[in-house]
Amino acid sequence: MPRAILRLDALEDRAVPAAVGALDPSFGTAGRVVTSAGGAEAASAVAVQPDGKIIVAGSTTQNNDIVLARYNPDGSLDATFNGSGTFQFTFGGIDTAAALALQPDGMIVVVGATDANGNPDFAAARVLANGTGLDTTFSGDGKVIVPFDRGGANADRATAVALQADGRIVVVGSVQAGATDFDFGLLRLTAAGAPDASFGGSGLGVVAFNLGGTNDDRATGVAVAPGGAIVVGGYAETAAGSHDFAAVRLLAADGSPDATFNGDGKATIDLGGDDVANAVAVRADGRVVLAGTRTATDPRAAVAQLTAAGASDATFGTGGTFTAAFALEPAGAGTRANALALDDRGRVVLGGVRVTPGATDAIVMRVAANGVGFDVSFNNQGTVADNPGGSTVIDFGGTTDAAVAVTIDRGGRIVVAGGTSADGNIALARLIG
Repeated sequence: MPRAILRLDALEDRAVPAAVGALDPSFGTAGRVVTSAGGAEAASAVAVQPDGKIIVAGSTTQNNDIVLARYNPDGSLDATFNGSGTFQFTFGGIDTAAALALQPDGMIVVVGATDANGNPDFAAARVLANGTGLDTTFSGDGKVIVPFDRGGANADRATAVALQADGRIVVVGSVQAGATDFDFGLLRLTAAGAPDASFGGSGLGVVAFNLGGTNDDRATGVAVAPGGAIVVGGYAETAAGSHDFAAVRLLAADGSPDATFNGDGKATIDLGGDDVANAVAVRADGRVVLAGTRTATDPRAAVAQLTAAGASDATFGTGGTFTAAFALEPAGAGTRANALALDDRGRVVLGGVRVTPGATDAIVMRVAANGVGFDVSFNNQGTVADNPGGSTVIDFGGTTDAAVAVTIDRGGRIVVAGGTSADGNIALARLIG
């Protein structure tokens, strides 16, 4: 009988995979990129193209302009974008970018505010996909300025944008109605950049909650729901210096409030403090997710969920809400949520800041889909009592770093953008998803 011969095969060289939620070592320097456009800059919005390239919009003190930057998937600036990776433009005044949206054809819609006409107004622009200039098929020169001018100092600022399936552009923000009175401001533009007369009769709309205090009601986010309804998130003042999360659902046809949503199209959620929602998203089944900050003593990142009918969703968290808390937290420490994204498993990804005595860092948090707590599989550090899983703190090198925008790419990786006080630059990071 032939003797068996043992064969030894070479073992594969296998690297231990980085933890989910850790900074992605294949991006930039240890997962981080800091960019200067010639002045002091900060990012306010981020989006990922289908090819994995990353678009960031922000503002720069260099001529008080809007600045866009495009990055390759490895975090390097994309030289095919305007030859340098960046593009700057102006509305003619002190301009600030607040949000961006990518059209299916690659065009980039940017919204914010400008005081080109003497006081802040809503501003929107469309940039060519290659970043070489503004799209002159949009409002004739690529830019549109829309004043509401309803009272006070007429300080009207756009804060968020969403695209409808038919190419129309929905812009929301705050419009001043009196010295300290602000309302949700709504604007819909046609794909050609003109106010859409089918929306409120003029393309403009206002929603006031007027629940108390000085009626300081502000829209901070917008999303298009399944079926086309427009959901606007923000906050409404209920008593002097106290706010609640707030949401409005509008009919797609004409922008009027949807009476099937909480009876009058409007809903508020009290989290037990001064509650300010900074972002909104809509789930596939129509449930509305709001994220922001609850401040009772120290600030806490918070999430609230409404049913598709506009009621607090009792299946989420505690009575429809989740509030972040960490063990061993020193006095004066806390978290704030500035941005929100939903991953493909329904989990809530938050971008914001982690405040500790003497420093502010960017932070990414992931909350379980049912809101019962942090997703402990995210950056689980095991023996670290202050973070047994659920969050990643990102230090960009400044004493004041922040994440103000978050998105998820096709590979499930989390991209956050914001700013750092280290030289006042755009800050960008990518985490393993």
